[in-house]
Amino acid sequence: MILVEKPWGYEKWLAYCKEYVMKEIFIKKGFKTSLQYHNQKKETNYVFSGKVKLTLGEFTTEAVQGTVVEILPGIKHQITAVDDSLLFEVSTYHLNDVIRLEDSYGRDVINTKTTIDLTKQGTGVYGTWKLKNLMK
Repeated sequence: MILVEKPWGYEKWLAYCKEYVMKEIFIKKGFKTSLQYHNQKKETNYVFSGKVKLTLGEFTTEAVQGTVVEILPGIKHQITAVDDSLLFEVSTYHLNDVIRLEDSYGRDVINTKTTIDLTKQGTGVYGTWKLKNLMK
């Protein structure tokens, strides 16, 4: 297991291999991840406890325990903790594939004019993503 401290909490890398990565992600109440997207990485997040605000493309919603969200490459996303929140993420192995568009903690962001045009990617109004709640 690898522990990665983040300004918003931490990540524990529970599994890492050439097929997939599994992480435990803890986000402190009131903190948020960077607004980011990935060129190759595909991830699925499960809200294990707490309550978060999910931003996916131009869409924002709250997610509670049991919510699962699948984020495909090219989709801008951000997670903000409404309460202390614990998530589990399973993704492809592309851990360095993070393009930050905004960050509240002074970490490097890219010039959005040099990135791909996210408004033309995906399908539907907000791009390709799925949101479901397994607790219903």
